[in-house]
Amino acid sequence: MNLFRIPLLAVMLCVGWMARAQALGERNDFLRYVNDPRVDSIYHHLTPDERIAQLFWLMTENLHDPKSVQRVMSLVQTFQPGGLLYMRNTAADIVRFSAQASAVSRVPLIYSIDGETGAAMRVKGIRALPKAMTLGAIADERLLYRAGDEAARQLRGLGIHVNFAPVADVNVNAANPVIGIRSFGEDPHEVARRAVALMHGMQDGGVVAVAKHFPGHGDTDVDSHLALPVIGHTRARLDTVELVPFDAMIKNGVMGVMSAHLEVNALDTTRGLPASLSKPMLTDLLCHGMGFQGVVITDAMNMKGVKKAGQPGRVDALALAAGNDIVESTEDLGAAITSVKQAIDAGELTWCDIERKCRKALALKLWAGCGAPLPEPNDSLVTRINSGMDATLLPDLYRAALTVLPGAADTVALTPDSTEVLLLVMPGGKALADSIAAHRPAKRLNLVVGAKGEVIRQQLGRHAQVVICTGGFADARKVWNDAALAPLWRWLWQHNGVRVVVADSPYRLHQLKNIERAREVVLVYEAVPEAFQAAALYLSGQLTPVGRLPVTVSNLWRCGQGK
Repeated sequence: MNLFRIPLLAVMLCVGWMARAQALGERNDFLRYVNDPRVDSIYHHLTPDERIAQLFWLMTENLHDPKSVQRVMSLVQTFQPGGLLYMRNTAADIVRFSAQASAVSRVPLIYSIDGETGAAMRVKGIRALPKAMTLGAIADERLLYRAGDEAARQLRGLGIHVNFAPVADVNVNAANPVIGIRSFGEDPHEVARRAVALMHGMQDGGVVAVAKHFPGHGDTDVDSHLALPVIGHTRARLDTVELVPFDAMIKNGVMGVMSAHLEVNALDTTRGLPASLSKPMLTDLLCHGMGFQGVVITDAMNMKGVKKAGQPGRVDALALAAGNDIVESTEDLGAAITSVKQAIDAGELTWCDIERKCRKALALKLWAGCGAPLPEPNDSLVTRINSGMDATLLPDLYRAALTVLPGAADTVALTPDSTEVLLLVMPGGKALADSIAAHRPAKRLNLVVGAKGEVIRQQLGRHAQVVICTGGFADARKVWNDAALAPLWRWLWQHNGVRVVVADSPYRLHQLKNIERAREVVLVYEAVPEAFQAAALYLSGQLTPVGRLPVTVSNLWRCGQGK
């Protein structure tokens, strides 16, 4: 083992144990380590190429494939990059690979992940937290803080230090193909409030939070994984919508900001240049104008939104020159290091720039406790992480998110009396119907394509209360729009007690023709047991709804509506 690595690991281990206690009062104060003697020691033991390499985090995927493992392991050993980004893998594979990579790295690596719903977004078998749109319906910031803290607990249990979350994009475009329900909603101030609460929970939990995707990916109709979106809004519009959550998170101490592969004409007039390569957007606006002093990290450099800007290696150098401190998922680390040195020779970068960025990257590692012992990669790892979750957290979150939207008729609340409820079960709605039936007397009828509407209608006669149960929309929409059932729907809308429970994205509501004619729509956002339980409690009179709609749904319901 390299002799330099032994004392360095011990130093970082000590800092790792201190990090959580320090985080409570110093949420983003990793910068206090920039000129720390320990950073001096690490920095001066690195070669010039290794100092550059510390500014790169490599993507790892397919860890079950020996060739993929060997490829990344060879890059770590040869170039000594700063960290790794984990994509979809098992928990055991992630922890096992981290241990292998740590063994060949002179400086402890920093490990990162896209954990917008906690570790479950990338790690198989772990219980997922609600999606951002669901959290966007929750007003209680204490609950959001708990969600952030739980995400941090899960990630620390996997030895992961950085979470590329929360999404700070204001999703004002219902047709957005890449953000959508990954956003907290369309009101910039409400998005900011939720993003800050979640971020505090994560960073107080000892995990670096990263606000993304700067300067705002919420009003695009192009996926930046596939092409370069163009945003044509004025600077005044950006200041009052897109930039609001980022500004709030910066003022509240977020440690990281991810730069997006977006062309934003009002901020940089260079055609075809994404924000991730734009000095006016990153250095001038984000760092100088908005006062962000944390770590600026690119979105993945293998995305097509940036690939047309230059060859692998060259685009990485341009990203650092623009103001990024960390380049994520470079396609050619060797070429990137060479290109950075060429950029220094050309005057696009300086060695002072590299030192400042490298010290910042090392300081972040000290804050995060990189080098602490990793968990054992055994079969019980996922079980331990799942069993450590507060048993009340998910029920509390989904109950707080449940949103009741008024229909065309006056709303009459269901009461927990002896009246039997008739459940019309759409495809995907069985689990929801099971939850409701467990809380009050209920009869069920399954609705399928080709069902005989008149037969069903005859069975509705003596039921004062009817609940239509939907799950996901893929199959339910076919039944809903089945022409043979149109007479049944027309009769139902005249029925005094019809409610529709929807366990899907609010953006899909308009796809269900005439849904606004129901007595009320109970929106639980996701088809998961805790959401179904929340609906059952509401329908049996045991839950007072407090959720608010995070987005406007066509011309049906406005953002902020809720009973």
